[in-house]
Amino acid sequence: MKVFFLEPILSGEVALPMSDVLIPFVDVNDIAEVAATVLLNDSYNGEIIEVTGPELITFKNVVDIISKVSDRSLHFYDITLEQYVEGMKQQEVPDNVVWLIEYLFKHVLTNPQNQLVVNDIERVLGRKATTFNEYAQETAKTGIWNQVLTK
Repeated sequence: MKVFFLEPILSGEVALPMSDVLIPFVDVNDIAEVAATVLLNDSYNGEIIEVTGPELITFKNVVDIISKVSDRSLHFYDITLEQYVEGMKQQEVPDNVVWLIEYLFKHVLTNPQNQLVVNDIERVLGRKATTFNEYAQETAKTGIWNQVLTK
């Protein structure tokens, strides 16, 4: 199974559309901890809990951070969404995945309501949300971004 974003990182060449869109990247461990806490505590019944990272950053920022913490030279290329979709098709990514990624870029990432930082992680967990830099530092320790790319 291909992991979105890992193969380009391993190759050292990351090409993504919409490099200037600000995204509140959230750590999956924060999501899981909030979900467990909310599901086990009736005081959250009826509430909407918004789970976002603590900062707005771009894909280019993400690649720069990964480059720094993994001590690798990564090159970022801003491409059009059409080029990205065509590239996925050429790599024989399943049509339903291509559709989903295109939808996410066109409608989710560009929606101003999805470009907000909310402090619900801090409110629910009593601690600040994990920054992307913190996540990247921990992930770099696993060596995943320094693997040898094999076909």
